[in-house]
Amino acid sequence: MRDVEVKIGAFVDRLANRAIWQFARARRTLETEAPLVSFTFDDVPDSALHEGAAILERYDVRGTFYIAGGLAGRVENDRTLITAEGCAGLLGRGHEIGWHT
Repeated sequence: MRDVEVKIGAFVDRLANRAIWQFARARRTLETEAPLVSFTFDDVPDSALHEGAAILERYDVRGTFYIAGGLAGRVENDRTLITAEGCAGLLGRGHEIGWHT
């Protein structure tokens, strides 16, 4: 049964990835006179959600948090991954939410 779930999950991820590119906006050029740094977090474990975001906010900086929808809310041995409510909270505080598969 687990093999079937894994195969279905992989299929959904591939389908979602293709959908993203169908709806993605064209690239834009960003011109700036100052250097630019981007802070990104991958899969958004609870440490990034709470401590990472708080550190950035302390300095009035925002980050980009990339999530994998199929892993949302997943509890692992050493971490818990972000939930939909966590994404909404970050977005409400001015951070950017990205989706990867």
